[in-house]
Amino acid sequence: MMQQKYEFNLSIDGDTRLIELLYNNLIIETEKSYASRCGIEIRREKGSFKLNIVSNDIVSLRANINTWLRFIKVVEDIYKIVKGGDLN
Repeated sequence: MMQQKYEFNLSIDGDTRLIELLYNNLIIETEKSYASRCGIEIRREKGSFKLNIVSNDIVSLRANINTWLRFIKVVEDIYKIVKGGDLN
């Protein structure tokens, strides 16, 4: 029986500085132990930040999606503060 694979893809386009910050600050997270149940890939591509998560386990996929969305939100919030903007 073939094992089911679940996949999540996210692309963020926009400010090139934010894209660089996302990539540079999150690349280290792909090496952490909580990523062991999922294949996680991040990359910069033509002014975009790309996130790909693949798992054999839907629960692990959901947990990793939540984790990565929080990571992205933290980087974005810090970027806005440093840039002098409002978090809202």
